[in-house]
Amino acid sequence: MEIQYSQFFSARCDGRTPYFWQRKLGEDSEIRNRLISIPTGFGKTLGVAFAWIYQRVVRQNPSWPRRLVWCLPMRTLVEQTAEILSKVTKDLSLSVNILMGGSDAGNYHLEPEKEAIFVGTQDMLISRALNRGYGTARARWPMEFALLNNDCLWVFDEIQLMDVSLITSVQMQQFRNEDYAKISRPCYSWWMSATLQPEWFETPEAHDMLKTLKQDILTMQKEDETQPLWGQTKHIKLQTMQSENETSKLVFECAHTRGTVLLIVNTVKRAIAIYEQLIKNKSCSIPISLLHSRFRTHERKSWKHIFFNATNNAHPKIIIATQVIEAGIDISADILITELAPWTSLIQRFGRCARYGGEGTIYVLDLDTSKASNALPYTPEELSTAREHLTHLEDVSLTSQCEDEANLSAEESAALYQYRAEDQFDRHDLEAFFDTTADLTGSDLDISRFIRSGRERDCSVFWCATSVSESLNMIQPHRDELCNIPVYELEALLKKQESNSSPAYIWNYLENKWDRYTSAALHPGRIIMLSPEHGGYSEIKGFTGNVKDKPTALSFDPPLSKDMRSDLAQDTDDLSQNAYQSISAHDAESVTWGIYLSQRLELSASLSKVLCLALSLHDIGKAHPRFQQMINRDELPETVLPPLAKAPENKWLPPENKLWIRHELASALALLELLSQTDYMHPAIFGELEDYLRCGLLKPPTSELHPSKFGKQLSALSKTEFNLLLYLVAAHHGKVRAALHATPNDQKHIRQCANQNIMPIRGIFEGDILPEMELMLPDHTIVKIPETTLHLDAANIGLSSRYGHSWSERIQALLSAFGPFQLAWVETLVRVADIQASKGTPIPK
Repeated sequence: MEIQYSQFFSARCDGRTPYFWQRKLGEDSEIRNRLISIPTGFGKTLGVAFAWIYQRVVRQNPSWPRRLVWCLPMRTLVEQTAEILSKVTKDLSLSVNILMGGSDAGNYHLEPEKEAIFVGTQDMLISRALNRGYGTARARWPMEFALLNNDCLWVFDEIQLMDVSLITSVQMQQFRNEDYAKISRPCYSWWMSATLQPEWFETPEAHDMLKTLKQDILTMQKEDETQPLWGQTKHIKLQTMQSENETSKLVFECAHTRGTVLLIVNTVKRAIAIYEQLIKNKSCSIPISLLHSRFRTHERKSWKHIFFNATNNAHPKIIIATQVIEAGIDISADILITELAPWTSLIQRFGRCARYGGEGTIYVLDLDTSKASNALPYTPEELSTAREHLTHLEDVSLTSQCEDEANLSAEESAALYQYRAEDQFDRHDLEAFFDTTADLTGSDLDISRFIRSGRERDCSVFWCATSVSESLNMIQPHRDELCNIPVYELEALLKKQESNSSPAYIWNYLENKWDRYTSAALHPGRIIMLSPEHGGYSEIKGFTGNVKDKPTALSFDPPLSKDMRSDLAQDTDDLSQNAYQSISAHDAESVTWGIYLSQRLELSASLSKVLCLALSLHDIGKAHPRFQQMINRDELPETVLPPLAKAPENKWLPPENKLWIRHELASALALLELLSQTDYMHPAIFGELEDYLRCGLLKPPTSELHPSKFGKQLSALSKTEFNLLLYLVAAHHGKVRAALHATPNDQKHIRQCANQNIMPIRGIFEGDILPEMELMLPDHTIVKIPETTLHLDAANIGLSSRYGHSWSERIQALLSAFGPFQLAWVETLVRVADIQASKGTPIPK
């Protein structure tokens, strides 16, 4: 007998009955995009999580997405939310994954067929959804892009703090809606906040979606307004404050009155200054805690004890915090002191006072904001509007807030709840970001303006004690070592130390090494390695920017998985380091995984056919002589027949000419040549270019044709199927995708050929030969793939006389046919199957 939602909820909440809004959400079996406007303290986290768990995990409702993605504006909320979700799902075999920068990302990317929960900040999640994942390996970007844009329910929590990320999330969902008919596993979005305003969601593209969202907005009902929280009292006082010293005195006086005093200030700099003043006060024996966004995760782990102890008001305590505590944090202060902030922020801060009912006192400190710099990170206009409104209030309990809200005019409401995004993400940006090819200068298309506005754009820093040596390039940070720092503050710290003998480093993907830091290479989302000698960090005060604060370097020595190591650099292929295995054996095992994933994820027959064919052919490029020359065969078992796909780690030799080839590009170029040799009038070659042939603009090399039986099998594919096959084969490591470009390493290996300087592309020269081999196709037939000459014509701009359309034109055609979300989804399933086969993972039963 199926358990009812109210029973399910009560069983997991110590017998508590769900609020009306929670029951309404959980009992609705239809999944759709939603707006959720619920006051602070009324169970948004559990209400939303239990709705997904009940429908997807308990009822196995197939229309609901497999993955729950919880997006939060700040890291403090991530750790708390992940802990809550882990606790309520511990008996359900659900993995709760925190998506942050660092090396311990786990294996979530290898399990697209399983239910899972992901929690992260808007920086980490939205950057991944835009195909530019902050703090993660470049070759991993396409997988995370696919996994977060297919088969997911996104929950955007505390949206009043999301800045430009809010409108980016709206646009992303709108573009998924536009591609709904192309997507195998759709995504949905829920946006929630205590101060949600539907007008924030208005964009030209999302106008119609917003109409539907407004009709179905979820709010508190009269049935829920009998709860104890509605009977609380929160006295409020607007108090002018001229200096940090005056603020310290007020905090000190309140702490001797009763319970927990919570001070929320608007900048990290002021929080540290007030903390230092209170610490210097020798007459203050009250415990003082400092919380802000510029701490390493390692130090943050102690914060949950601070939150827990704050609910025990038997002993006085002082907590000094910034916006990190503004929303979602389960903490209740007897006395709240907050600097003036925009109205939406103030409402959230009020929710940290007398959170469980009863009586509380709130002081709002009116700072001198006649100078715009004093108002940062807000504008003087935002603060002026909030100040004016506060002069009419004496109590900000939930009851008073609701009455106040009801009496606002449309103009007053628009002024108090204003929202404006400086940069708006559009469809052109989405398609531009699909190409993840590394820029030769180290730069990339800038996504930071779609995640944070103004100067508050972060990079991640870790302090490492390892000296410059060969072992340096093996270092990758654990997420507990990372500290988020605004780019401009890191630049200021390093500018003070230009003569420092210990350089800073930035990871170079193209050359697989840590490069010395240059400000030109510093972009939001990048990971920077510093020496403790650079200073700037205190375990007690967080990032201070003071060179005298020397942090202790943490050393977790995290073991990097082979697929993580492989994704970190252009010229690595750690997944090939395994027991000796032939190409045909590995490809056959990959096909088995492809069939399993296709069935579990209900892929269409056409897509499943191409996916499995791609897996049966994806490694034929490893037969390239230069790839095979890198394998020492002195202990090769007699049962393993070359050409080889895998070999033990200690059996790999460096390339003789120090040029690593991307075998997946060799595989794709071989397939393109085999089809051209067999059927050059195929629609994927010249079949749709007859006018160009007729007037002599194109002249195919008919005298060189060598048709093959395997080529005839390729010619049975449609144009779209063949182009998809090429793409999936080339993209199965995330390193050769939407463009075929030479790398700096290619430029070092120009070959003199017939009086021409010929440059390779990803280690492959024009005219390289792939030897004959035998393979098993998905239908278990054995095929002979003839010796094939590789040509680089597909990398040219425009039409070519060998293959017709260029590589970039083929990718654009695929994006038009499938859309970026579906194309990346199928690409990711190929990669998952290949990795799982390489790891020897058995097929789940």
